[in-house]
Parts: sequence; structure tokens; C-alpha cells
Amino acid sequence: MVRVLKILFILVSFFLIGYVLYLIFYKIIGQTDAYVPFVVYLYLSLVLFTSTANIVYQLMSFQYYRRKENVHLTKKFPKILWIGGICFAGLMLCAGGTGLFSVLSKTVYYFDYKQVLFIISFTGIGLLSFLELSLLKKRIAMLQKEHEAKDDIETIGNTTF
Repeated sequence: MVRVLKILFILVSFFLIGYVLYLIFYKIIGQTDAYVPFVVYLYLSLVLFTSTANIVYQLMSFQYYRRKENVHLTKKFPKILWIGGICFAGLMLCAGGTGLFSVLSKTVYYFDYKQVLFIISFTGIGLLSFLELSLLKKRIAMLQKEHEAKDDIETIGNTTF
């Protein structure tokens, strides 16, 4: 199940990168007379950075969901990848919360199905991403305990008096 989530997050990240590149090259650069605020560039660069970091995080952490005998625990999982995953999840929750705030701040409480789909999808992706981060942390801790116990058992048999 977690493997499916990881693949889903990779696909979502690729979609977001593609959509941001589409916006930059065809919408923003293509319109020379339109003024684009700096905040838009900031948001687009945040989406590009966090989506790229999420792809790297998902690909590097995919090895921990192999069979237990195929997992390599020789080196620690880099903290920068954890930060990338957390930033992606936070950005998705922020986008969902911003969409919800914009809908609720209007005087007319008319919900368009596109707005509701936007809010639910970004909030759901953010929450599932945080869930996957915590599950991976628990899985790594469990695999390390099992690996240490296995090493302890092997060293007991090799000791000589």
C-alpha cells in the first residue's frame, strides 16, 4: 500500500512540475504585456523546488519497502531528504488551506466543484504525505532494531572464551 502511495506522490510531483513549467513558458513568458507579481514567481519556484525534492525523497526512500533481506541499512537516510518531503507535504496543506480560505472568505457560499476538488485533493495529498513520512520513519526504526538484533545474535555465536 505504501509503495502505491510513493508512486502516486511521484506522479503528482511530476504533474506539478509539468504544470509549473507550462505556466512559466506558455502563460507568463508568452504574455509580454502582462505584469506578473513577484509572489507568483515565488510560489512557482517553491512548487518546483518542493516537487523536485519530493521526487528525490520518494525514489531514495523506496528501498526501505523492499523485502527485509534486500534493505541496505549501512548508511543513514539524509536529513535533507526528510526536509524535502516535509516541505512538499506542508506546501500541499498550505495550498489546500489557502483554497479553503479563499472559498470561505467570499460572501456568497457557493462551492464550485472545481474548488472543492482542488481543496480536497491538495489537503489529502498533504495529509497522506505526512502519514507516509511518519510510516517511513517507523519502518526505518523497526528495520534497524531487527538488524541490530540479528547482528547481536550472530556475534554471540562467534565469541570464544
